[in-house]
Amino acid sequence: MANFISILRVLLAFVVIGMISFVPQESGTYWLAFALTGLVMWMYGLDGYVARKFNLVSDFGALLDILSDRIVELTYWIAFAAWRGCDPQKFGRRNYA
Repeated sequence: MANFISILRVLLAFVVIGMISFVPQESGTYWLAFALTGLVMWMYGLDGYVARKFNLVSDFGALLDILSDRIVELTYWIAFAAWRGCDPQKFGRRNYA
């Protein structure tokens, strides 16, 4: 059950990224994406709670939890950087002109 929650969290993160990246801003889906982001963040704690409550703790589950945490965080950082128009090629450069 907890592993399913971790996998679902990663899938929902990609759905949110798709909504932010490919749906026009005028359609109002940003509020739905914001709500789904809240759901994904709530699921961070839920999978650990379920694993401990029902004694479903395993080495694979612990690895999957950490891996899903990092995948969700990385996809959000990349998507929001791209959405805001950040150019990764310019990071670290100073423009003194």
